[in-house]
Amino acid sequence: MIEHLKQLYPNHIAADPANVSSPKQYVWFQTEDGPVGIKKSALSDKERSLLEVFLTPFLSDQTLNRKQTFWHNLLFSGEVTKSNEKQHPFRLIHFYVKDPAIDNGSFAEAVDGLFPNETVILWETEQEGVLVEMNEPDPEQTVGYENLIDAVTSDFYTDLLLYVGSKQTSFGTASKQFRKEKSYFRICREHLRAKGVFYHNEQVPFLLLNTCPETRRRELLDVLLQDVEEDNELLYSIHQYLESGMNVTTAAKKLFIHRNSLQYRVDKFVEKTGLDVKAFPQAVTVYLALLDRLNER
Repeated sequence: MIEHLKQLYPNHIAADPANVSSPKQYVWFQTEDGPVGIKKSALSDKERSLLEVFLTPFLSDQTLNRKQTFWHNLLFSGEVTKSNEKQHPFRLIHFYVKDPAIDNGSFAEAVDGLFPNETVILWETEQEGVLVEMNEPDPEQTVGYENLIDAVTSDFYTDLLLYVGSKQTSFGTASKQFRKEKSYFRICREHLRAKGVFYHNEQVPFLLLNTCPETRRRELLDVLLQDVEEDNELLYSIHQYLESGMNVTTAAKKLFIHRNSLQYRVDKFVEKTGLDVKAFPQAVTVYLALLDRLNER
Protein backbone atom coordinates (compact mmCIF):
# COMPACT_ATOMS: atom_id res chain seq x y z
CA MET A 1 0.00 0.00 0.00
CA ILE A 2 2.75 2.45 0.95
CA GLU A 3 4.52 1.80 -2.35
CA HIS A 4 1.36 2.66 -4.30
CA LEU A 5 0.97 5.89 -2.35
CA LYS A 6 4.62 6.77 -2.98
CA GLN A 7 3.95 6.55 -6.70
CA LEU A 8 1.01 8.94 -6.38
CA TYR A 9 2.69 11.39 -3.98
CA PRO A 10 6.44 10.79 -4.49
CA ASN A 11 7.64 13.97 -2.80
CA HIS A 12 4.97 14.35 -0.13
CA ILE A 13 4.91 11.10 1.82
CA ALA A 14 6.37 9.91 5.12
CA ALA A 15 6.32 6.47 6.72
CA ASP A 16 6.97 7.25 10.40
CA PRO A 17 5.69 10.22 12.47
CA ALA A 18 8.78 9.96 14.69
CA ASN A 19 11.06 10.78 11.74
CA VAL A 20 9.14 13.87 10.65
CA SER A 21 9.92 17.30 12.10
CA SER A 22 6.34 18.58 11.71
CA PRO A 23 3.93 15.59 11.76
CA LYS A 24 0.90 17.90 11.97
CA GLN A 25 1.60 19.02 8.42
CA TYR A 26 0.62 15.51 7.29
CA VAL A 27 -2.60 13.52 7.13
CA TRP A 28 -1.83 10.13 8.69
CA PHE A 29 -3.35 6.75 7.87
CA GLN A 30 -2.90 3.28 9.31
CA THR A 31 -2.04 0.64 6.68
CA GLU A 32 -1.05 -3.02 6.83
CA ASP A 33 2.56 -1.83 6.42
CA GLY A 34 2.33 0.66 9.29
CA PRO A 35 1.42 4.36 9.52
CA VAL A 36 1.83 6.55 6.46
CA GLY A 37 1.54 10.32 6.17
CA ILE A 38 0.77 12.51 3.16
CA LYS A 39 1.35 16.26 3.25
CA LYS A 40 -1.90 18.17 3.64
CA SER A 41 -0.79 20.67 1.02
CA ALA A 42 -0.56 17.88 -1.57
CA LEU A 43 -4.13 16.66 -1.04
CA SER A 44 -7.32 18.18 -2.36
CA ASP A 45 -10.45 17.88 -0.20
CA LYS A 46 -11.83 15.28 -2.62
CA GLU A 47 -8.62 13.20 -2.53
CA ARG A 48 -8.53 13.31 1.27
CA SER A 49 -12.18 12.24 1.53
CA LEU A 50 -11.54 9.36 -0.86
CA LEU A 51 -8.50 8.16 1.09
CA GLU A 52 -10.48 8.27 4.33
CA VAL A 53 -13.04 5.90 2.81
CA PHE A 54 -10.44 3.21 2.07
CA LEU A 55 -7.82 3.82 4.77
CA THR A 56 -7.98 4.05 8.54
CA PRO A 57 -7.21 7.56 9.88
CA PHE A 58 -4.33 7.65 12.34
CA LEU A 59 -3.42 10.41 14.79
CA SER A 60 0.31 10.35 15.28
CA ASP A 61 0.20 11.74 18.84
CA GLN A 62 -2.84 9.83 20.15
CA THR A 63 -2.38 7.47 23.12
CA LEU A 64 -5.20 4.95 23.55
CA ASN A 65 -6.32 3.18 26.72
CA ARG A 66 -7.69 -0.37 26.74
CA LYS A 67 -11.28 0.53 25.84
CA GLN A 68 -10.22 3.00 23.17
CA THR A 69 -7.92 0.38 21.65
CA PHE A 70 -10.78 -2.13 21.47
CA TRP A 71 -13.14 0.31 19.76
CA HIS A 72 -10.40 1.69 17.50
CA ASN A 73 -9.61 -1.81 16.20
CA LEU A 74 -13.30 -2.69 15.91
CA LEU A 75 -14.47 0.41 14.06
CA PHE A 76 -11.46 1.27 11.91
CA SER A 77 -10.22 -2.23 11.08
CA GLY A 78 -13.22 -4.47 11.79
CA GLU A 79 -11.16 -6.49 14.28
CA VAL A 80 -13.16 -8.03 17.14
CA THR A 81 -10.17 -8.55 19.43
CA LYS A 82 -10.23 -10.60 22.61
CA SER A 83 -11.12 -8.41 25.56
CA ASN A 84 -13.44 -8.12 28.54
CA GLU A 85 -15.77 -5.92 26.48
CA LYS A 86 -19.24 -7.45 26.67
CA GLN A 87 -21.77 -7.22 23.88
CA HIS A 88 -24.22 -4.43 24.68
CA PRO A 89 -26.28 -1.84 22.80
CA PHE A 90 -24.24 1.12 21.62
CA ARG A 91 -24.56 4.18 19.43
CA LEU A 92 -21.93 6.06 17.42
CA ILE A 93 -21.92 9.86 17.66
CA HIS A 94 -19.75 11.27 14.87
CA PHE A 95 -18.37 14.76 15.53
CA TYR A 96 -16.64 17.51 13.59
CA VAL A 97 -15.05 20.65 15.05
CA LYS A 98 -14.35 23.64 12.83
CA ASP A 99 -11.18 24.68 14.67
CA PRO A 100 -8.54 21.90 14.78
CA ALA A 101 -6.80 23.58 17.75
CA ILE A 102 -9.38 22.33 20.28
CA ASP A 103 -7.84 20.69 23.37
CA ASN A 104 -8.68 16.97 23.41
CA GLY A 105 -8.56 16.69 27.20
CA SER A 106 -10.95 19.58 27.75
CA PHE A 107 -13.27 18.18 25.09
CA ALA A 108 -13.29 14.84 26.92
CA GLU A 109 -14.23 16.60 30.17
CA ALA A 110 -17.15 18.31 28.44
CA VAL A 111 -18.39 14.97 27.10
CA ASP A 112 -18.08 13.23 30.48
CA GLY A 113 -20.05 16.00 32.16
CA LEU A 114 -22.95 15.94 29.71
CA PHE A 115 -23.40 12.28 28.79
CA PRO A 116 -25.13 10.10 31.41
CA ASN A 117 -23.61 6.83 30.14
CA GLU A 118 -20.01 5.74 29.68
CA THR A 119 -18.63 7.17 26.46
CA VAL A 120 -15.42 6.36 24.58
CA ILE A 121 -13.86 9.13 22.47
CA LEU A 122 -11.79 8.37 19.38
CA TRP A 123 -10.21 11.14 17.33
CA GLU A 124 -9.72 10.29 13.65
CA THR A 125 -8.15 13.58 12.59
CA GLU A 126 -7.50 16.90 14.31
CA GLN A 127 -11.07 17.94 13.47
CA GLU A 128 -13.24 14.85 13.54
CA GLY A 129 -13.83 11.66 15.43
CA VAL A 130 -16.47 9.46 16.98
CA LEU A 131 -18.02 9.02 20.41
CA VAL A 132 -19.09 5.50 21.32
CA GLU A 133 -22.10 5.85 23.61
CA MET A 134 -22.55 2.55 25.42
CA ASN A 135 -25.65 0.96 26.93
CA GLU A 136 -29.28 1.85 26.38
CA PRO A 137 -30.00 5.44 27.51
CA ASP A 138 -32.31 5.84 30.50
CA PRO A 139 -35.62 7.31 29.20
CA GLU A 140 -35.62 9.69 32.17
CA GLN A 141 -32.14 11.00 31.33
CA THR A 142 -31.55 13.39 28.47
CA VAL A 143 -28.39 12.98 26.44
CA GLY A 144 -26.93 16.46 26.04
CA TYR A 145 -26.14 16.59 22.33
CA GLU A 146 -27.31 20.19 21.97
CA ASN A 147 -25.76 21.03 25.35
CA LEU A 148 -22.41 19.66 24.18
CA ILE A 149 -22.55 21.93 21.14
CA ASP A 150 -23.35 24.93 23.34
CA ALA A 151 -20.50 24.06 25.73
CA VAL A 152 -17.93 23.68 22.94
CA THR A 153 -19.06 26.90 21.27
CA SER A 154 -18.84 28.92 24.49
CA ASP A 155 -15.69 27.32 25.95
CA PHE A 156 -13.60 26.80 22.83
CA TYR A 157 -15.04 29.44 20.48
CA THR A 158 -15.55 26.97 17.64
CA ASP A 159 -18.47 25.26 15.96
CA LEU A 160 -19.27 21.60 16.63
CA LEU A 161 -21.40 19.33 14.44
CA LEU A 162 -22.75 15.94 15.53
CA TYR A 163 -24.26 12.98 13.68
CA VAL A 164 -26.19 10.72 16.06
CA GLY A 165 -26.18 7.22 14.60
CA SER A 166 -28.76 4.51 15.02
CA LYS A 167 -28.70 2.03 17.91
CA GLN A 168 -26.51 -1.01 17.24
CA THR A 169 -26.42 -4.38 18.98
CA SER A 170 -23.72 -6.30 17.09
CA PHE A 171 -19.96 -5.84 17.13
CA GLY A 172 -19.82 -7.80 13.87
CA THR A 173 -21.47 -5.05 11.80
CA ALA A 174 -20.08 -2.05 13.71
CA SER A 175 -17.23 -1.24 11.30
CA LYS A 176 -19.47 -1.32 8.24
CA GLN A 177 -22.10 0.86 9.89
CA PHE A 178 -19.41 3.24 11.13
CA ARG A 179 -18.19 3.88 7.59
CA LYS A 180 -21.73 4.30 6.26
CA GLU A 181 -22.68 6.82 8.95
CA LYS A 182 -19.42 8.68 8.44
CA SER A 183 -20.26 9.15 4.75
CA TYR A 184 -23.82 10.20 5.64
CA PHE A 185 -22.43 12.79 8.06
CA ARG A 186 -20.21 14.25 5.35
CA ILE A 187 -23.20 14.60 3.00
CA CYS A 188 -25.35 16.24 5.68
CA ARG A 189 -22.79 18.80 6.76
CA GLU A 190 -22.11 19.75 3.15
CA HIS A 191 -25.76 20.41 2.35
CA LEU A 192 -27.59 21.08 5.64
CA ARG A 193 -25.34 23.66 7.24
CA ALA A 194 -28.03 25.29 9.39
CA LYS A 195 -28.16 22.30 11.73
CA GLY A 196 -25.83 21.37 14.58
CA VAL A 197 -27.13 17.89 15.41
CA PHE A 198 -28.06 15.40 12.70
CA TYR A 199 -30.11 12.41 13.91
CA HIS A 200 -29.71 9.47 11.55
CA ASN A 201 -33.34 8.37 11.73
CA GLU A 202 -34.46 11.89 10.81
CA GLN A 203 -31.98 12.27 7.94
CA VAL A 204 -33.05 9.14 6.03
CA PRO A 205 -35.49 11.06 3.72
CA PHE A 206 -32.77 13.59 2.85
CA LEU A 207 -30.20 10.84 2.26
CA LEU A 208 -32.63 8.98 0.02
CA LEU A 209 -33.08 12.13 -2.04
CA ASN A 210 -29.35 12.72 -2.18
CA THR A 211 -28.68 9.24 -3.58
CA CYS A 212 -31.60 9.29 -6.02
CA PRO A 213 -30.63 10.10 -9.65
CA GLU A 214 -31.12 13.80 -10.30
CA THR A 215 -33.29 13.32 -13.40
CA ARG A 216 -35.69 11.12 -11.46
CA ARG A 217 -35.88 13.64 -8.61
CA ARG A 218 -36.61 16.44 -11.04
CA GLU A 219 -39.40 14.42 -12.70
CA LEU A 220 -41.08 13.76 -9.37
CA LEU A 221 -40.55 17.00 -7.48
CA ASP A 222 -40.20 19.92 -9.89
CA VAL A 223 -43.90 20.59 -10.35
CA LEU A 224 -44.95 20.28 -6.71
CA LEU A 225 -43.87 23.71 -5.45
CA GLN A 226 -43.88 25.69 -8.69
CA ASP A 227 -46.81 27.92 -7.63
CA VAL A 228 -45.11 29.00 -4.39
CA GLU A 229 -41.44 28.71 -5.42
CA GLU A 230 -40.67 32.39 -4.81
CA ASP A 231 -42.52 32.66 -1.47
CA ASN A 232 -39.63 31.83 0.87
CA GLU A 233 -41.50 32.88 4.01
CA LEU A 234 -44.38 30.55 3.21
CA LEU A 235 -42.10 27.62 2.39
CA TYR A 236 -40.07 28.12 5.56
CA SER A 237 -43.27 28.21 7.61
CA ILE A 238 -44.52 24.98 6.07
CA HIS A 239 -41.13 23.36 6.67
CA GLN A 240 -41.30 24.26 10.37
CA TYR A 241 -44.91 23.08 10.53
CA LEU A 242 -43.99 19.67 9.15
CA GLU A 243 -40.88 19.30 11.32
CA SER A 244 -43.08 20.07 14.34
CA GLY A 245 -45.24 17.05 13.61
CA MET A 246 -47.94 19.17 11.94
CA ASN A 247 -48.60 20.82 15.30
CA VAL A 248 -49.63 24.43 14.66
CA THR A 249 -48.99 25.61 18.22
CA THR A 250 -45.46 24.16 18.42
CA ALA A 251 -44.49 25.45 14.97
CA ALA A 252 -45.91 28.91 15.65
CA LYS A 253 -43.70 29.19 18.75
CA LYS A 254 -40.63 28.28 16.68
CA LEU A 255 -41.58 30.91 14.11
CA PHE A 256 -42.42 33.54 16.78
CA ILE A 257 -45.85 34.17 15.26
CA HIS A 258 -49.43 33.69 16.42
CA ARG A 259 -50.89 30.26 15.73
CA ASN A 260 -53.70 31.86 13.69
CA SER A 261 -51.08 33.44 11.42
CA LEU A 262 -49.49 30.07 10.83
CA GLN A 263 -52.87 28.46 10.24
CA TYR A 264 -53.49 31.11 7.57
CA ARG A 265 -50.17 30.25 5.89
CA VAL A 266 -50.98 26.53 5.94
CA ASP A 267 -54.37 27.17 4.34
CA LYS A 268 -52.74 29.46 1.77
CA PHE A 269 -50.21 26.76 0.87
CA VAL A 270 -52.95 24.14 0.44
CA GLU A 271 -55.01 26.50 -1.73
CA LYS A 272 -52.12 27.48 -4.01
CA THR A 273 -50.52 24.05 -4.46
CA GLY A 274 -53.42 21.66 -4.01
CA LEU A 275 -51.23 19.71 -1.56
CA ASP A 276 -52.95 19.08 1.75
CA VAL A 277 -50.11 19.18 4.29
CA LYS A 278 -52.62 18.38 7.03
CA ALA A 279 -52.96 14.86 5.58
CA PHE A 280 -49.99 12.62 6.37
CA PRO A 281 -49.33 11.04 2.91
CA GLN A 282 -49.27 14.44 1.16
CA ALA A 283 -47.33 15.99 4.05
CA VAL A 284 -44.56 13.43 3.45
CA THR A 285 -44.48 14.35 -0.23
CA VAL A 286 -44.21 18.06 0.53
CA TYR A 287 -41.53 17.45 3.14
CA LEU A 288 -39.39 15.56 0.60
CA ALA A 289 -39.85 18.37 -1.92
CA LEU A 290 -38.76 20.95 0.66
CA LEU A 291 -35.71 18.89 1.59
CA ASP A 292 -34.76 18.64 -2.07
CA ARG A 293 -35.14 22.41 -2.45
CA LEU A 294 -32.91 22.93 0.61
CA ASN A 295 -30.33 20.58 -0.90
CA GLU A 296 -30.08 22.76 -4.01
CA ARG A 297 -29.39 26.00 -2.12
